[in-house]
Amino acid sequence: MKKIMCLALAVGMMVSCLGTTACGNNGSSESSSVDAEGKTLIKVASYNGGLGLNWLREAAGRFSAEYADKSFETGKMGVAVDVVESLAGDMLANKSLNEDVYLTESVDYYLMQSQGKFADISDVVKADLASYGESGKTIESKMDTAMSSFLKAKDGKYYGIPFYDGFYGFIYDVDMFEGKGWFFDEAGNFTQKNKSKGLDGKAGTYDDGMPKTYAQFSQLVTKIRNDTDGITPFVYGGSDNEGYFIEALANYWSNYEGKENMQRNWSFEGETDLITGWNGDTPIIEKKSISAENRFELQNQPGKYYALKFMREVVTANGQNFTDASNFKAAQAKLIQSYLDGDVQPGAVAMIVDGAWFENEAELSGTFKTVSKIDFRKDIQGKEYKKTRRFAFMPVPMVNEKCSTKQTLISSNESFCFINAATTGGKLDVAKEFLKFLHTEAELASFTKITSITRPYSYTVDAASKEGMSYFGQSLLQMKETADIVYPYSDNLTYIENSTQLRLEAWAFTSKFGAALVDNPFSQFRLNEGLTAKTYFEGLRKAY
Repeated sequence: MKKIMCLALAVGMMVSCLGTTACGNNGSSESSSVDAEGKTLIKVASYNGGLGLNWLREAAGRFSAEYADKSFETGKMGVAVDVVESLAGDMLANKSLNEDVYLTESVDYYLMQSQGKFADISDVVKADLASYGESGKTIESKMDTAMSSFLKAKDGKYYGIPFYDGFYGFIYDVDMFEGKGWFFDEAGNFTQKNKSKGLDGKAGTYDDGMPKTYAQFSQLVTKIRNDTDGITPFVYGGSDNEGYFIEALANYWSNYEGKENMQRNWSFEGETDLITGWNGDTPIIEKKSISAENRFELQNQPGKYYALKFMREVVTANGQNFTDASNFKAAQAKLIQSYLDGDVQPGAVAMIVDGAWFENEAELSGTFKTVSKIDFRKDIQGKEYKKTRRFAFMPVPMVNEKCSTKQTLISSNESFCFINAATTGGKLDVAKEFLKFLHTEAELASFTKITSITRPYSYTVDAASKEGMSYFGQSLLQMKETADIVYPYSDNLTYIENSTQLRLEAWAFTSKFGAALVDNPFSQFRLNEGLTAKTYFEGLRKAY
């Protein structure tokens, strides 16, 4: 009884705290105190959100120590880095920039470049990192070629570089799945411990026991929905959450198409499969060449249709699979508090659609701390609570057994790092050196260790760092390391001139049926029981 009463009280406190806004700042509560006396001072602004600022403050401390005995300005010795919070890029585009270095998201790269806001950092991106023990490596060499070609497409120069990966998908409670026996064995039966090797065919990896096909995912959702403990398959965070469903759905599209075909949606070149007609409800698929002139034919890629079928038939299922929360933070809280001390809690949910920042965001907002007060396990005392919990991304299943087993995921959030064009002299030299420092192997790994989020570069997180990461962080890192990653960029000038309109959320699933123009299939399927995936898919081409 005591446990139930404490739970009810804590849930009430959590709901009031995580209503329309989180309690307190959504980042570090530490105040910045930088000793800049006699040093070259730069100000570095980072988007806070689900990242926080602690990772950056720690990096700034290491950087300042590294250059304590170097002079960048006459009469000054050493450097100081003042870390402050940045607005998102779409808000910075219409404002004067006051800081020296920015790391933020939602950046319209070529718009801000045309406004003269970015300093040329080509020398930084192409510089050999030998002074940091990485001879022969550059920031450019660590980038995906689709990204690097996009960034320097107009004049061969770099004015920005990628910030962090934006992976979206279904996140689940590993302990709940084990306790309830919701994993699959090799024969396709539900099990607690005898997990299948998963899509990668290897035991002991992030996808063990997970659904391999849409059909198995549907079995799983049905199993959860019919559970006697009254668990709801998914929690929905209201309007805050709607865009996440589009981003998650894009992974089901890319997973069918594979990296090469998926990249054509931004390069507008090559030959790809397209749906050209129907035999009943079975698509007729033919190969067609793509160019900038007929680029909207890519709306007929079969991966889009199958992704829509998954959303319609497996996820929304006439609205039976969801419970609502007031916003995404309340939704995160609902998942985290659903399974404690081996027990299913009242109003429990099994999965949430969220981004790679799920865990770090919930930590920064205080959700993990709040839930820890109602977790009565004796062995968690004195431990970082989020590291006692096991959450993970659900691998993207295949349409059927005949499809490839290689995961193909999209990283999308238009996040970039850049230097203010107004920064000059010794401050510019320090700002450039700081960008190089942040993109060394050690600092990339440190970012991932602290935030459980990956960055869009080729780098290795050492074994010691992995040991210090949470289960969620380790599984996310392993997922990225074993998947093909699509970065939705190219150097095609038609794409660049229309890049704002060609952001995933702006065009990928915008459809027209009847007189309506709609952009979110999740909302439409949830509210309209008669709407089919085929109807929504056929409207994609009509929208253009």
